[in-house]
Amino acid sequence: MTFIPFHDKIQIKPVERKGIIESDTASLLEKGEVIAIGRDVTFVSPGDIIFFDAWGCLSTPEGAGGIKYWVVTESSGVILGKEAKLKSLEVKHEQ
Repeated sequence: MTFIPFHDKIQIKPVERKGIIESDTASLLEKGEVIAIGRDVTFVSPGDIIFFDAWGCLSTPEGAGGIKYWVVTESSGVILGKEAKLKSLEVKHEQ
């Protein structure tokens, strides 16, 4: 099944199944990869790794390999941040 998010929806593939951070509200946060975005999404792109609160997220039916994807609205507040992409550092060796 191919899922195409509309408007400000974001499809997320779980990266780690267990919670990785405990917030002030004692809910566990998840880590996932952005798979697809709707045309109105501005803060994340496909391939970004994000941290989100799975409570309140919708999920798609299980796809190939039994993977269940999360679907969130960008403005819902469940996405707390994304993993920084570091540029490779170029090291110059003097001879």
